[in-house]
Amino acid sequence: MTNHYIYRIKASKLDDRETWVIDIETWGLNARRFAFGIVKNLQGDKEEIFYTPGELRSFLENQPNNILVYAANMWGFDGLAFFDKHEIRNAQRIDTGSRIISVSFPMTDPKLKMEWRDSVALIPMRVSDIGTALKMPKGITPIDYIKGNKREITEEDIEYCRRDVDII
Repeated sequence: MTNHYIYRIKASKLDDRETWVIDIETWGLNARRFAFGIVKNLQGDKEEIFYTPGELRSFLENQPNNILVYAANMWGFDGLAFFDKHEIRNAQRIDTGSRIISVSFPMTDPKLKMEWRDSVALIPMRVSDIGTALKMPKGITPIDYIKGNKREITEEDIEYCRRDVDII
């Protein structure tokens, strides 16, 4: 007969980083042809729209605390708008060999870090499938973003991207 014991353990410390979610739209299926991006904090009380990837990245790098950033298909697409492959390769990262789960980059204050995570590593589903499961339909991607036809960005485009951020 074996003895079994129940041990009391301390609760783990809650993560005190501010969490942000981003989504971008591009002209064509090329992350370097950035149209705009939306970043929103998890509490939903802060949202910013950026029209260049450098401005969005700078906004995140200049936050006053350590942050956590989620994006869908981060290392297959969205992340390539903000970081080149050299930066990603040389960053502190957690991967499973073929899939990057998390990458940490320094911020403007060298004592702080921003960690980027791929939402697909957390929930291995397309954004449209997650939206369907949550009863938040993703909507139809504007054809100009697929075909790469540059044009003026409309409020409907922003709402489409905002919906993706809310789903993620």
